Amino acid sequence: MKGCGGQQNNLVAVRLDNRIASGPPPGTVHVNTTEPDCGITAVRFAGVKLDPCGSQKMDPNASFEIDFFATDSDPIGHLDHYELTLLWGLGSSRDLLSLGGTLTADAGANPGPDYANVPAAARPAWKGGTMHLKFNHAGDVFKETCCYLVELTVRKRNIVNCGFSLPYYNQMHYTFTVIL
Repeated sequence: MKGCGGQQNNLVAVRLDNRIASGPPPGTVHVNTTEPDCGITAVRFAGVKLDPCGSQKMDPNASFEIDFFATDSDPIGHLDHYELTLLWGLGSSRDLLSLGGTLTADAGANPGPDYANVPAAARPAWKGGTMHLKFNHAGDVFKETCCYLVELTVRKRNIVNCGFSLPYYNQMHYTFTVIL
């Protein structure tokens, strides 16, 4: 049997994907699936939770924290990576995972943020988990009074048409206003 790249091999991989193929339901960015799934469960300034669409007078020396999950419920665990991006103003964006905050995970899960950071002993599976990102000084993240959107995007590892691509993803976002 011809395999990927026209090579003769005896390897056959059949993967049935039970994801919704039509995209997210109208009015949302989150696809109703657990392969992969994600959510932002809390945003806190100085340990106090800020609700979505809330506003916060910011002390630049107070902490800023985000609790979120990025998971793949597949028994094998095919999570590839997740991104946590801060969006604001007119096209401004910042990768929160590269700003030097402390990233941790609950219950022995590996926080990633990508498959390359999963210890070899835990491969090939990575199911993700519940993560926490903490900045000791909110002033390191927020530089102006504005409405902010934290966007979480999570992607699943796939082989599609003999090529490695990441077409299966999910998203969630959380908005709030910071007043300096």
